Amino acid sequence: MTNNIVAGVKISTLSQAGQLVVQLVTTLVLVRLLTPEDFGLYGMALVVTGLMATVRDLGTGAAVIQKQDMSDDLLASLFWSNILFGLMAMVMLLLVSPLVAAFYREPRLVPVLGVLSLVFAISGCSVVHQSVLEKHLAFSTVCTIEFVAAAAGAVVAIAAAFLKAGIWCFVWQNLVGAIVSTILFWITSNWRPVGCFNWAGLKNVWSFSLNVAGFNLVNFCTRNVDNLLIGRYLGAQSLGQYAVAYRIMLMPLQLISGVVGRVMFPVYATLQGDLRELRRMYLVVVGQIAFVAFPMALMAVMVIEPFVDFFFGPGWELLPLLVVILAPIGLIQAVSTMNGHLYRAMGRADLQFRVGTVFTVLMITSFATGLRWGVQGVAGAYAIMSLVLFFPSMAIPLRLIELPIASLFRELWRPALAAGITCVLGFVCRMALPSHLPAFGKLAILLLLPMSSYVVISWVVNRQCLRLFFSQLWLRNSPISRESADSCD
Repeated sequence: MTNNIVAGVKISTLSQAGQLVVQLVTTLVLVRLLTPEDFGLYGMALVVTGLMATVRDLGTGAAVIQKQDMSDDLLASLFWSNILFGLMAMVMLLLVSPLVAAFYREPRLVPVLGVLSLVFAISGCSVVHQSVLEKHLAFSTVCTIEFVAAAAGAVVAIAAAFLKAGIWCFVWQNLVGAIVSTILFWITSNWRPVGCFNWAGLKNVWSFSLNVAGFNLVNFCTRNVDNLLIGRYLGAQSLGQYAVAYRIMLMPLQLISGVVGRVMFPVYATLQGDLRELRRMYLVVVGQIAFVAFPMALMAVMVIEPFVDFFFGPGWELLPLLVVILAPIGLIQAVSTMNGHLYRAMGRADLQFRVGTVFTVLMITSFATGLRWGVQGVAGAYAIMSLVLFFPSMAIPLRLIELPIASLFRELWRPALAAGITCVLGFVCRMALPSHLPAFGKLAILLLLPMSSYVVISWVVNRQCLRLFFSQLWLRNSPISRESADSCD
């Protein structure tokens, strides 16, 4: 299993890095060809399509991975259920699209949502195939498919942008990505559905999966009610700036944490009865996520101004401030992203649902409070409430594996210290740069110097985890070996 985990982490890292490059290049091209209003309209549509995507499989994909004794008959039943769920999501989106357009006062959303509804009917055909591949740690196949689908969608989006398609660039991107990924999952998976329906087995699965779907729903509200409120009360222009800032600040961090999370969830599920081993794995994984995510978030703050000056056109003046405000959220989400995998691996999706519901109510209240100060107020309220909820959001799931939260902080203080020192040096360097230096020159210096400084500082204050990171890249040592875990304590 260890070799599979190491290989899975490396493959997922390469794939996610490739997808990140594709997404960044696509975003940089599109911001030159589209307006903030186009991004805002897409953000409005994403609130609805994202909600449908969150509950489209009712948590059955996670159930396939978590359940250790899944029969072919039950898998087939889940497959036909997901076909039905996809069709229902498509019809529901068609029905609510006029209401959504009326809510936002944007009639252009009706045809956009109508075409995007096809994505759910298409992607529902491959939920089980993808989950079976992930259950068996076939991450090379899954990651390759996701990269190819992302690249195909990006090519279509950029081509459509050059043809002056506006918001339809994003529509065709999503549709092509769904078609390509579904076809490839069917081609590469050996599993095929049979014509049967196991009602008794489905009821057993739904006792777990519906709690997963419930948490996904409330978590979606936490992540998207801000977009809903900004789009409704502040308009597409403000939402476009906020959405792009959110993407710049949080997408790289979420991709990094998602790499390890995808690999470790099926591994955690197999270790439900071995809490000592699960605790050890968790600490090493979170330490490695922090080692990469902390400096990325802080460097984004340092380079955002020359980055916007060089890559973006006029109309994006609020971006630097929004990225700075959102930076703490990126740090928190990078660390806490593993919590959901602990809940599910331990079979406590019900507790995850209840905790998530309480946190969502608090977060929505903060969004509504910050709205009176504009888009900056919403971002600030998001950051403050995330900081307030950080401790309970970590302590509750860690109790499931009997891990004191002090152990987590002992794992995080070294990468936090190294990233903090790097940030201070970076700001000193930024203040020392001559004002007449071109934006590209500032960007290059503020990227290269802090990155190299972080490696040197980590060698002094976090040497063992630095060695572990590079040995993981070259597969010379397992990132979850007992010696590696002890070395980062």
